[in-house]
Amino acid sequence: MTTTRSVYAGVSLGTLAILVLAACGASGPPAGSPEALYIDLGCAKCHGADREGQRSGPPLDALADRWQEGSLLEYLNDPKAVMEDNPRLK
Repeated sequence: MTTTRSVYAGVSLGTLAILVLAACGASGPPAGSPEALYIDLGCAKCHGADREGQRSGPPLDALADRWQEGSLLEYLNDPKAVMEDNPRLK
């Protein structure tokens, strides 16, 4: 009985240590950075991890060629309304 408890305790402590180390050493962009927001908001799902674009979302390079700052902010605040009014986005 004591041996079994020792094994379980060892496994539990080992698992806990791995989880703590993984959380402390997590790689990725700093919290609150634009890169972190891109990931956290799910943008990468459609636009790709490197913003290269995919079938479900266009590439996000050279945005200044296609967007003015005000219209981009308007789109990000209410994409559905802007898409309904803009034939290019339909």
